[in-house]
Amino acid sequence: MVVKIYGSTMAVSPQRVILCLVEKEVEFELIHVDLDTMEHKEPQFLARQVTLEKPEIE
Repeated sequence: MVVKIYGSTMAVSPQRVILCLVEKEVEFELIHVDLDTMEHKEPQFLARQVTLEKPEIE
């Protein structure tokens, strides 16, 4: 099973999650979400995460 992380590598919260996963040697896939263009507020992301807290982990 691969953990999917939705976020931006420039944001601190996803960086923390990625660091923890790397340290624990957990496989993960980063799905880039462009926060500058408000991509995280598009319907496809709102349907997945109502609270708008980042990063989203699936």
